[in-house]
Amino acid sequence: MSVQNVAQLTYGSTIEWSGGTPFSGYVLLLMAMPGATAYSNIFLRDCQPKTEVPRRVKIAIREGVYDTSAKIWRTDSLVPSTVKYCTFFYDDADRLISAGPGLQTVTVDPFTLTPPTLTDPTAAVACPTPEVVPDPSVVIVYATAPTREDVAGTKDGVNDDFTVTTAGSLVVIIWNGTILDKDVGYTQSGVNITMAVGYIPNSGDSLEALIWG
Repeated sequence: MSVQNVAQLTYGSTIEWSGGTPFSGYVLLLMAMPGATAYSNIFLRDCQPKTEVPRRVKIAIREGVYDTSAKIWRTDSLVPSTVKYCTFFYDDADRLISAGPGLQTVTVDPFTLTPPTLTDPTAAVACPTPEVVPDPSVVIVYATAPTREDVAGTKDGVNDDFTVTTAGSLVVIIWNGTILDKDVGYTQSGVNITMAVGYIPNSGDSLEALIWG
C-alpha cells in the first residue's frame, strides 16, 4: 500500500457504549458499488499491473479506540471512482450492534469515522426455559475434586455385586485403569454397583470408584 492510497480511522473521543463503558469489538467497512450491480470488481487507480482490492475491511476497536496499525483504502484511489463505504459496528461476540452513519467517502488521512449510538444490551428479566431433554452439548463441570476409593466386594471372576461408600452426585467406576461407561460396564443403584458380563473383576484386578459430592 502506498501512503497516498490509504487512511487510518480516528475519532476525537473514546468510542463508548450508551452507558459510558468503552466499546470493544470491530467496525466492518463494506464497499458500496456504484449503480448497484453495474460493477463487480474494484481496482487501484493508476496501478500496473492492475491490482484488485478486497471489498470489505475489518478494523478492531479496543477499549474505545480504533486499531492504529490498520488502514483502509481511500476511495479517491479506487476505480470506479464513486465507490463508497458502508459501516457496521459489532461487539466482541460478533453481534451487530448498529449500522454506521450512512455512505462514506474517504479522501483524507486520517479519516474521522464517528460511531453511531451503541446501545448497551438489555439485561435479562426472566430465566430461560430448559429443554425437556437437555442438550447433549451441555457439559457439567464439578468444581470439587472427587474421592477415590476401592470398590467393596469379592473379586473372583463370578461375583458381580459391589458397593461404594456413598452414591454421591456422580460415580465413575475404574476397572484395571480403564474408565467404564455407565450402563455398559456396570449399572448403579444407590451405593450398589453391578458389574456387567465381561467386566466382572478377577482376583488381583483393581476396581476403584471416583465419587463427587
